[in-house]
Amino acid sequence: MELPKMIRGKVKRARVLGSFVRNSLIFKLKRQALRPRYWFNRVSTIVVDMDGTLFDADAGNIGLQVAYPQKADGKTLGDIFYEELLHNLSSGKMNVEEVIYYGNQLLQDRSFTREDFEVVLKRMWPTLRKELVKALRQLKKQTHAKIILATLSSQEFAEMTNRELKKEFGFSFDGVIGSNVTFNAQGEMTGIARILGFKNGRMKGIPTRTKLSATKEWCKQHRHSFSMNQTVLITDSYGDIEMAKHVKTILLTPENPTLAQHVSERFKLADRIVAIDENLRDNIIALFHQSHARK
Repeated sequence: MELPKMIRGKVKRARVLGSFVRNSLIFKLKRQALRPRYWFNRVSTIVVDMDGTLFDADAGNIGLQVAYPQKADGKTLGDIFYEELLHNLSSGKMNVEEVIYYGNQLLQDRSFTREDFEVVLKRMWPTLRKELVKALRQLKKQTHAKIILATLSSQEFAEMTNRELKKEFGFSFDGVIGSNVTFNAQGEMTGIARILGFKNGRMKGIPTRTKLSATKEWCKQHRHSFSMNQTVLITDSYGDIEMAKHVKTILLTPENPTLAQHVSERFKLADRIVAIDENLRDNIIALFHQSHARK
């Protein structure tokens, strides 16, 4: 399996988990084995990625921009710190959980507050994919599935996002999962209690869990029956491939994709691929109409 020339040599730097080729092959093998009984026969849970999917922007990046607005070489210090964290990730110097930990450390060093989260949300909001929100609102009525917002960023921030969605669109996610940060009496970030990452275990004494594990936990806590064959993941790149290996996956592709998004589309690392354009809402709804027609 050879990558196109335009991206060959860059994948290693852009890799966000494990071996891309290994994971893509596992994904394809699982799909070949499951395909006869696997598509949208019934949907009870829909998991939606936040950064890059619900929003075009990344909350971690914008959070660092807000915390470190000083300019150097035409960039904010926040952007420089963010790029350095990604470099450490892609070069193998850090894993995802460590990047989340040290990213939060940078925010704590600036006494980041809940009010600062609101500033981040205001900057993020113009990048909200409204057609996706409209599709989810319709799917909630059509499928009666539980719809969960999942993010490696702060769960507190995702819950804030959910409240704003309710105000503006009359739609809210049934559940929110993410990394859990702690605050002092003044509302300043003081630490991180649990990390949502790519592995289940512990890192520096902090519990870590995957999106799949966190989804199962949420369903158990809320007495919602969970089945991987009845779960759909909506995401934008192979960053969620560990969950995508096990559940039905819709990949959203923007007009100007990042390298990770381009590779995901190029290797078809999803059950269905939907372009992010003016037809996004209708095209997503059509997939679920097709599934209901097959019942």
